[in-house]
Amino acid sequence: MSAYLTRSRRGAIFLACAAVLSFGMTGCSGNDADSAQLTRSTTVSVDGATIEASITAPATNAHPKALVLVLGSGSEAFVNETVRQLVDAEYATVTFDSSAELTSAQTAIAFNQIADNRGTRLPQALVAFESTGPLAWECLALDSARIASALLVSSALPAGDFPFENLRETSIRATFAEGGAVYASSYERAHIPMRDIPTPHDFLIYGDVKDDYFDRESAEFDESTWEATLASMTEWFDIWNAGGDGKSGGHNHGDG
Repeated sequence: MSAYLTRSRRGAIFLACAAVLSFGMTGCSGNDADSAQLTRSTTVSVDGATIEASITAPATNAHPKALVLVLGSGSEAFVNETVRQLVDAEYATVTFDSSAELTSAQTAIAFNQIADNRGTRLPQALVAFESTGPLAWECLALDSARIASALLVSSALPAGDFPFENLRETSIRATFAEGGAVYASSYERAHIPMRDIPTPHDFLIYGDVKDDYFDRESAEFDESTWEATLASMTEWFDIWNAGGDGKSGGHNHGDG
């Protein structure tokens, strides 16, 4: 069943400056479908541990719009599709080895090391999915000043108190399956403090789907909702990272 969408909880919108990222990429995917992208492996050291990562960038553009950390396993179709969508839209991406069990602090440090690889201040963004939701929220709270924007897909907040005031420098778009467990645990809990800070935010509520609507291996996968999510991701990042135009969901905070 195709989902319906209720756009809700838009926060204040602020101007964002365009910025670019330059990578010298070597090697390319052997898959013809991915011939427009180049992928290279890299390692960073955090707390004495070596962390393996993959950086993927457009093959025809040495200056992508920004660097996006995609949290999830590279073997999962939705991660690969997210990377492809971003690269097609002229973004570069970072994915970590799925076997690495990183804390939020380690994740933030590793991402920053990769972004700083060329010795310049680089625009950064983040995408996370259901299982990596708490980690992603914690990364944003730790490093809001570095991460300009984020898309959180069915991503629950961590348990306990959360420092929402740390998010004021990051624009966040989050998707929720109406009636799902993540919606029940995190929707109201997030939008009220984010409104009061305020921080730029746009919460998209999808009906007639479950939390894992994005996962092709799930019986709850919904193609149309997943495609809408991918489109909303690049729209949001273009607003905040590349100075583009886009629309955010209107909503009523109950404050007139």
